[in-house]
Amino acid sequence: MGTVLENKLWDDILRTLERNVNPQSFESWFASVELEGCDPVRQLLMLRAPTQVAKDWITSNYTDVVRQSLAELNLGAYTIEWTIGEHDVQMSPENELAHAADSGGQQSSAEKRRH
Repeated sequence: MGTVLENKLWDDILRTLERNVNPQSFESWFASVELEGCDPVRQLLMLRAPTQVAKDWITSNYTDVVRQSLAELNLGAYTIEWTIGEHDVQMSPENELAHAADSGGQQSSAEKRRH
């Protein structure tokens, strides 16, 4: 994810999705999806799903909810392009331990979305 505007946009999209699906479905399918980028000229949202299964499940079962959520934010004309897999962020063992200690080994849903 890049800019402050993209971060705000993704937070707005996630909040709208969270209102439109039950909490368990949101946590299971949407909380781990990340915004890779947004191209307003091409009206394109680039999303990253953690697995092919997650992407397939969302596109098979939640397309209408996603479209409705985008429409609520005046993004109804946007299309979605998917990539699959976790980011290849490399942390040194020291940084991993420090991060775990700082967060008490726990991350909130919002923190998980940003990583």
